[in-house]
Amino acid sequence: MKASYQKQDKHTAPRRDGSQHRQAGTRSESGIGAMRLGELQPSQLFISSEKLAQILRGLDSEGMGSLEPLPIKELDGRVILTDGHTRALAAFLRGLDEVPVHWDEDELDWEAYRICVAWCQEAGVHTVVDLAGRILCAEDYELLWRGRCRQMQKELASWRQGRQDSGERDARRSGVKAQANGIDQASN
Repeated sequence: MKASYQKQDKHTAPRRDGSQHRQAGTRSESGIGAMRLGELQPSQLFISSEKLAQILRGLDSEGMGSLEPLPIKELDGRVILTDGHTRALAAFLRGLDEVPVHWDEDELDWEAYRICVAWCQEAGVHTVVDLAGRILCAEDYELLWRGRCRQMQKELASWRQGRQDSGERDARRSGVKAQANGIDQASN
């Protein structure tokens, strides 16, 4: 099902059950709007405690208005965070239930994002609130999150190379088969 939270109308957003609702907040000409934290699917399993402390200090000294919009994209009918998980959790911890968002225009590795979102769902991370219990020290964050992502990227690269090699073999076989068919037709 295609969600109606599209570029031309960023005032609606999909709910988990597939129904639509009017998005809280406003949208400017720059494409920035607001969404409830409970409607954003994380694509990250853990939060670095050091980074979180840094962002919380910044929000405390500069105010909540200093929170930069979080990048989002639609993936398989869900609105996902593509970055800014720590900022989103900081906003939640400071009492916000909605945050500024903008459509991420970057080209992303959708296969990697699908894997990350699947990891989140398997671990019970369905909203930013679920990340509150998944805060790690820098060393553990590096090992458990970044290390896992590096391994996944290696496996994806290997899988893609195998798929490419297989496609090239199939193309060569098709070319040989076409040549053989051409020879057969010419001899008839």
